[in-house]
Amino acid sequence: MCKWLVRLRVQNNPNIKLVSRSFVRFAEAIDSPLGISSLSNNDKVFNVDTNKPRMLFRTCGFVGGLMVNTAWAKEYDTDKYDGTLFYQIYLAAQAFCEGGIGYISTPIVGGRAGNPPLFGSATTEKSVHVPGSYSAQGRAKMWRSVLEICRDVGASKGVDLVSDVKHELMVRQSFHVFEMMVSADKSVLNELRSELKRLDIYSHPVPVTLYWLVRIMGWRARYFFDLIRKVMQ
Repeated sequence: MCKWLVRLRVQNNPNIKLVSRSFVRFAEAIDSPLGISSLSNNDKVFNVDTNKPRMLFRTCGFVGGLMVNTAWAKEYDTDKYDGTLFYQIYLAAQAFCEGGIGYISTPIVGGRAGNPPLFGSATTEKSVHVPGSYSAQGRAKMWRSVLEICRDVGASKGVDLVSDVKHELMVRQSFHVFEMMVSADKSVLNELRSELKRLDIYSHPVPVTLYWLVRIMGWRARYFFDLIRKVMQ
């Protein structure tokens, strides 16, 4: 059923070179999901003419289940972004500005929650990332790379991708970052704040508020994040 679904929907949009998907979030068993990560109730195409650039990040930030036209991707092959952890965002930015990013609203893959990250295992990542954890420098490196990619691709396409993606990082994505920092030491929180300031991603009220929330409440801040997630569902 899943293969048939993917084949049918991709074939219905032959000009689409990159396809994203809804996915199930689970802890132990995929048939006991924690929830579904979905951006649309219907299949659709996200593109530069009808959507804000933030959607290229939302559709392709999670790499599992992304489908890419190999021949098309090879046309843009580059090693410039090796070690950024976000090569898929480079391809997503290209697709977003061309035929668009196809989106399958039916969940076709699962993402396990709670697994420690493996960033830092590759040679190109070791200077910043530490396997099993999210460091402040590592997170800043990831977001700096996203903005660099958007700046490069946007310049080549004559489109401003940076402004809206930066807003996405400051607001929606900073929620996820600080949510993972509820048990962090104050020194780590301060380092993260410093890195965000260097990227000019600390000028919005959301990251400022979340920083002080976690700084003051510590692990108890998780109740706030849990409440917000319930409200957003």
